Amino acid sequence: MTRHNRTTAAAPEFGGPIHRRQSMQAYILETGRRVSPFDEPVGEMPVHNRRLRDHQQSILEDLGCQVETIDDLRQARRQPCLLVYDDVYFTYHAAQRFLAVARRRNEAARREGRKGRGNFAAALPVSPLTQRFVPSFQGRTVQQPDGTSVHAYDLYFLSDWDTATPAGDQTEPIGIPHYVNVRRWRVNRHFDASGSYSLPMSTVALCPVQHWSSLLPANILGIPSFVLQSAKKAAYRTATLPLRIVWRAGSLWPSRLRSKTYLAGPGCKVHPTAHVEWSVLGRGVRIGPNAVVRGAVLGDRVEIGPGALVELSTLGEKATVNANVTVRSCVVGEEGHIGAYFTQGAGRGDVSGQRHLRHQSPRQHQRQLRGSHGELRRPLAGRLPGARRAFGRRCTDGQRPGDAQWLHAGEAPPRDRGRSQPELARERGARRPRPAAKTA
Repeated sequence: MTRHNRTTAAAPEFGGPIHRRQSMQAYILETGRRVSPFDEPVGEMPVHNRRLRDHQQSILEDLGCQVETIDDLRQARRQPCLLVYDDVYFTYHAAQRFLAVARRRNEAARREGRKGRGNFAAALPVSPLTQRFVPSFQGRTVQQPDGTSVHAYDLYFLSDWDTATPAGDQTEPIGIPHYVNVRRWRVNRHFDASGSYSLPMSTVALCPVQHWSSLLPANILGIPSFVLQSAKKAAYRTATLPLRIVWRAGSLWPSRLRSKTYLAGPGCKVHPTAHVEWSVLGRGVRIGPNAVVRGAVLGDRVEIGPGALVELSTLGEKATVNANVTVRSCVVGEEGHIGAYFTQGAGRGDVSGQRHLRHQSPRQHQRQLRGSHGELRRPLAGRLPGARRAFGRRCTDGQRPGDAQWLHAGEAPPRDRGRSQPELARERGARRPRPAAKTA
């Protein structure tokens, strides 16, 4: 089954429709993968508050490609072409630079008359950018002739290939040129034994989305490229942004000007004392006094409480953050609520209680959410409505994923299962010491 999509890009969030001249064919191959434990198609996974399928198609159209969705490699008949699997997240700058390098290499191979040497796969060298989050879910590792290791991804440039052979078996991985800047924060050793929290920053990012934990690096590492691309699409708002910054700041001090560098949708209300830097705000966003929002993507009708700190995070529609709360490198689903005093490196924990929530910490708390490679014994969400929010509540109210048993709030321990409540009450009464008898 082949579905043809329109070649005119949809209207961007902050501007009108963009008409482009299509110059290259691009195919999105449906893998049929469903993301555990939600049992949802990978194309429906949220990335920067939109579906992964819409994200892929928008980037390919921005590159001037005619996009077509296929479910069989033999349907990709036009060459040269771009081929991407539907479970691969990539940024605009990653695809743009890969396409430029592949075209140059393909032209050189064509001049030399080397048949079959114009097929390339996107690759990134092993670095903090690929190893910071879920390294086991990165692309396959390939040893280069110079001894270095790279991660190859299912993003291909094909000019002379055999449709009966898998694309990965007839392509040469080429590294995408990029620059990585590692940003570090000082944190209390109670949250991180090293006393610091680091995050690699780059406009080039790729990540296979094969598990729900992969949504964390996809949404966080892609923020720099997404913010720049949003500014590029909103041509009028970007051109008038300097005047808007001066008007918002009411001053020419650099610190005041820097605190007002954001793209806001219609109906946003940002308090004059709030510091909002390099962020994209949806419609109807409200940010309270003295709040700090830096490098974040906020969906429609998000509310940030007074004194809250939100850094390098993606918040879904109608998400709320309580006052004086720190949210760093997190992904919050639609209508999610963050009430923990400190939330760092958490993915899809839609509901957070009034306790500490941390990622990769040596100390474990009851409401801690941690990534795990373990498998659940039984599905907890299924296909019921509101499954994501229910799973988020269970993550933050029970034990961490990957344990042998998963206990929820109010659930009896495993050794007490199968016994009635009166039996448990009698056992607790028997263990309780009786008060000494009073003597005259």
